Amino acid sequence: MIKVRTRYNKSNFKKLAAAAEETLNITGNVIVDVDFCSCEEIRALNNDTRGIDRETDVLSYPFLTNFSMPFDKDHYPDDYDEKNKAVALGCVAICREFIKKAAKEDSTVYINDVYRAFTHSLLHLFGYDHATDEQYTQMHNKEDEIMKKAGIIK
Repeated sequence: MIKVRTRYNKSNFKKLAAAAEETLNITGNVIVDVDFCSCEEIRALNNDTRGIDRETDVLSYPFLTNFSMPFDKDHYPDDYDEKNKAVALGCVAICREFIKKAAKEDSTVYINDVYRAFTHSLLHLFGYDHATDEQYTQMHNKEDEIMKKAGIIK
């Protein structure tokens, strides 16, 4: 199970997490923390952690670099959270302000873009990347598959 800790619209994040779990064949339990920040805050995070001095929609911070399933105490004794009975997978910072501006410019649906940013970030936490065109296409297709399965997009 992918447990999402956030203060914002938990039900849709939970739907996306469940769809991702099924799509990616995740076994065991993981926790993902999701927080929201301003454009100033995400720019500072981006600069401090990646050396990129600009705003962005979402940043992912994986706690694990190499992983195997199942996500459980036996496989991850140092990363296992006893209280939540799950492995701490990573955290996500989403900038709704940036996404809102981009949605207006791109004529897209703002809230769907927030959920896409979360889904995109979740895939990064599970090791997906988009350094090449092929990786980008694969990752975008997985995002669509997860969002469709969760009923966010058609």
